[in-house]
Amino acid sequence: MKRGSLQRPSQVRETAGAEWARMASPLMGLVGFVLRVYHWPILVLLVLYAGSGLTSVQPGQVALVLRMGRLVGDNPGQQVHESGFLFALPAPIDEVVRVDVEKIHSVRVTDLASGLGREQDGMKGPVTSSRGFSRRDTINPEQDGYCLTGDDNVLQTVLLARYRVSDPVRYALELEDPDALLRDAVCTAMVTSAGTMAIEEMMAEGRFTLSSMVRERAQGLLNDTGAGMELVAVEFERLSPPFQVLPAFREVVSSMIDAVTLIEEAREYGATEVPAALARSTTRISEARAQAAQRLGRARGESEAFEALLAEYRQNPDVVRVRLYRESIERALEPVTKRFVPPPAGERYENLRITIPF
Repeated sequence: MKRGSLQRPSQVRETAGAEWARMASPLMGLVGFVLRVYHWPILVLLVLYAGSGLTSVQPGQVALVLRMGRLVGDNPGQQVHESGFLFALPAPIDEVVRVDVEKIHSVRVTDLASGLGREQDGMKGPVTSSRGFSRRDTINPEQDGYCLTGDDNVLQTVLLARYRVSDPVRYALELEDPDALLRDAVCTAMVTSAGTMAIEEMMAEGRFTLSSMVRERAQGLLNDTGAGMELVAVEFERLSPPFQVLPAFREVVSSMIDAVTLIEEAREYGATEVPAALARSTTRISEARAQAAQRLGRARGESEAFEALLAEYRQNPDVVRVRLYRESIERALEPVTKRFVPPPAGERYENLRITIPF
């Protein structure tokens, strides 16, 4: 080619191809020589390399295949591979990501209790903050986690969140830190739920209600973000006021428990004694009514007998008087077992009759 002349593009491509063929011909010759001489070892290595893509997925797991960093499959049925043997292309072409979908994962949430139990963590003695307050006497909002209850009390808590993977694709590929996302969701749900209840209710029978509320709210937040996690349970590992006021709060709770105990004992006593008292009163009322009816009947009988006697007396007063006298003497002498009859003045008994009962 002459100096200063221009080449056409086709000529340039032909020249470059010829140059590449000239440079690659020794290499291709070397490869051909190696294959001719060492064809069996090379074939074995190729087979082993191709077979390295065969892997197994354990029970309770599913697998995702990433081919050159891209998920293989157009739908969840093609993307998620169940347990068993799985054949993928050897690395670094394919990457197999295993996800435990039946395992229950646990995450401890301490963001709302960083100052709880400071002395148990080895911090002895008061530590003065920049504003001059002792951290053992107050809470530092910048360092100590807490939440406010519905009755404006301060509460600190440590939660234990348990979850399982519901969407392995989102969980494995779209979340950088699933545990951190779960902590944020649980903290947000706890702060929101605590503002709807009083602290006395949380520390007593409302504890389980609060746990359910936190789980439902946190699950809603996770669903909104597409986390692919299903909350199984949210448990309170620790739930109490700040340790600065914990002794006073325990005294209040103890007093409340004593009050509830006394009230329950009083109710039990009332439930036992009131029916017994009602039964006794019913019995006495029945006895009184029976006695009143008996006495009233006897009084009526005596009244009728007296009226009959009065009518008889008005007709024959002497006869009635003697009869009443005799009946009175008989009633008076009836219980007497021995009777003494004094002799008359002349010490002789005339026409005396003594009746001896047998």
